[in-house]
Amino acid sequence: MIHGEFLIDREGKEVIWPGRDPYCADNHGISDWIAYGLGGPPNEPIVYGASRDYVKTCFDNRDRHYADRGQSIDLLKEKCLGKRFLIVCPGPSVSAVLAGIDLPDDVVVIAINKAVGFIRLDKPLRFALIMERHAREDWLRPTRSDLLAPWIPNCPLITVPESSAWLADLWPAENRYYCNTYFHNIPKDSREQFPKLLSWYITPTLALDLARYLGASKIILVGCDLSFDMAGRYYWDTHYNDHPNAQEHADTVVGMGIGGELCQMTQAFTFHRNCMEGVIYWIERTARIPVLNATGAGILDWRPTSLEEALHGTHEPIVDYFTGEIEGPGSRAEPDAQADIQREVARPELQGALACG
Repeated sequence: MIHGEFLIDREGKEVIWPGRDPYCADNHGISDWIAYGLGGPPNEPIVYGASRDYVKTCFDNRDRHYADRGQSIDLLKEKCLGKRFLIVCPGPSVSAVLAGIDLPDDVVVIAINKAVGFIRLDKPLRFALIMERHAREDWLRPTRSDLLAPWIPNCPLITVPESSAWLADLWPAENRYYCNTYFHNIPKDSREQFPKLLSWYITPTLALDLARYLGASKIILVGCDLSFDMAGRYYWDTHYNDHPNAQEHADTVVGMGIGGELCQMTQAFTFHRNCMEGVIYWIERTARIPVLNATGAGILDWRPTSLEEALHGTHEPIVDYFTGEIEGPGSRAEPDAQADIQREVARPELQGALACG
């Protein structure tokens, strides 16, 4: 189930290494995060961002977002604790998966980027999640017209201060909630003002950590194909010719997907899949939150199932790394029990530990 490599780090911990980063440097970010926690490895600065405009764009965006008083995602904890989370990615399969599904009102929905137009966000517990420094406004226009999705900007937006400045112009301050990510080359006060979550190239990794942080009882993924469809679109609905890293994605390969499906993919997709598996593995083994993939297609074959089964059915038990206790489905339905788990995971001596075995 894990496609990355298991390695022994310098302190004897077992870590997950997703492979060589096809974008730029051979970066150890995911294994360092899991092994050492969000603080990173001791005395080893990490620099993210190969783009020349990276720092300037982040600073300019940050200045606009900081013009308003930002709200922390901590304000969402009470209403989200103990609930099922549905992370909706804008992959080619998402429309078919969501067709005809009536989601229970007590499910927390996180719609990523262009997926904000694929699912209604005008109900309680539904959020848009956009964090890119070059977010595209056409993500918010699902019908390819000049009209925004009807729930924008009234639905809550979860973002980071370094995301596109136009998001702060469109969404009123009272509808924006901020977290922070593991970037070392942005101002210190930006890193410390809001809760820090993992970000690893693709927004779904942040969404997974966000669900963990807000106290999810179960996390369900849809639309996270990480492969091309027949029209040559990415999982976030952008043709590779329009992708900012088009050259890295130019060479396609054929890989094995869910249920033996043959998928058109790239080395970058494989790397992203391995990174996501590392994050999912950490969430399941340490926070004891099951992560199910109801995407129905693509190469992320972690607990593949239907959306109906993911919402209402069972899943394989999770073995707790620290106690050896077996967690079965439904055993953490009470919010008090979930709060106990969150406090346990937050213990300083457990931060950064990786569950393997």
